[in-house]
Formats: sequence, structure tokens, C-alpha cells
Amino acid sequence: MDNKYIYDMTRNVYTEMHKAIHEIFYCKGYHYEQAQANSAFITAYVMKLLADEIQNQAIRDDLTENIFRE
Repeated sequence: MDNKYIYDMTRNVYTEMHKAIHEIFYCKGYHYEQAQANSAFITAYVMKLLADEIQNQAIRDDLTENIFRE
């Protein structure tokens, strides 16, 4: 996978998740700005967790490759 594809997929996931979470808060009666802030915070946190997991998986893959190479 090239970096452009990864960037586009990440941006699409972020955008769709942010819109969905915002809609939940807005439907629950939050003001638009508060719903926007809440959804931005939650979306950023989830994306950080996703990035951490991708990084951890890359480290595990690298370690596994090094073990089998030796």
C-alpha cells in the first residue's frame, strides 16, 4: 500500500466516524458546537488508539521477521 492510499483511507474513516458521532450527540439534544467538540475529541482518541495498534502490529511483524531470519 502506498502512503496516498493510507492517507485517503485514514481521512475517510476519520470523516465518517466524526460525522456519525456528531449526529449521535446532536440527536441527544446537545448544541451543535458542543456536539462538534465532543465528536472531535472522541474521534481523535479513537484514531490515536488505531494508530497505536498499527504501530504495535508493525513492531510485532518486524520482530517476528527478525526472529525467523536468524
